[in-house]
Amino acid sequence: MISDKNNKTMPETKVLKFKEGRYEGEVNSAGDPEGEGCLEYPGNDEFLRQIYEGQFVAKKAHGKGTMRWNQGDKYEGDWKEGLRHGKG
Repeated sequence: MISDKNNKTMPETKVLKFKEGRYEGEVNSAGDPEGEGCLEYPGNDEFLRQIYEGQFVAKKAHGKGTMRWNQGDKYEGDWKEGLRHGKG
């Protein structure tokens, strides 16, 4: 954690690279994705590319977020343990 000029604790942010893609955003004390962030999945070709922006818990999409696919489709709504869940 880092502090801003008003001594408020700010979540640590990092860029992480996985075989599945690239994550940029908040991390927990273990350095795992947790909080607000963006995960880009490269896919095997231009049509499989996906980008998830939103909340993460225990390294998975959880809470509110948006998944966008390269061809223009998107899902915006609730996520639970990495899967679409609830309203969207």
